[in-house]
Amino acid sequence: LIYAYICHHARRERELATLAVNALQKDCASANETIRGLAIRSIAGLGVDDLIEYATACVMAGLRDAGGYPRAVAAMGALKVYDLNPSAVRETGILDALREMLVNDTDAGVVGNCLIVLREIDGMESLATKPIVYA
Repeated sequence: LIYAYICHHARRERELATLAVNALQKDCASANETIRGLAIRSIAGLGVDDLIEYATACVMAGLRDAGGYPRAVAAMGALKVYDLNPSAVRETGILDALREMLVNDTDAGVVGNCLIVLREIDGMESLATKPIVYA
């Protein structure tokens, strides 16, 4: 419930969002993969442009996570970050990580989320590449 409260009020109370970032970053490094996933979802969904560098860092860390749930949430978090600041996603290598995960990840939920995000950001034509088609 705390995550939902923070995300709901972050756009109106930027100070609250700034204070919450430290706690969310700590949760992104938790031993529990559900906590990591919820923290990634929350920090990506804050919707505060001033905190975009924190969100991109957590999304990138989530894309490299060993657990399937944090990877799937990070993929969708990339779309939330893209909606807020498209250049942040294009410049940090998040799209390249998503393309790699689309081909190499073994978790169906992660692959599905990567497919959705890449289609939304780059369009269907970008998915018709030889490595993706023959994967």
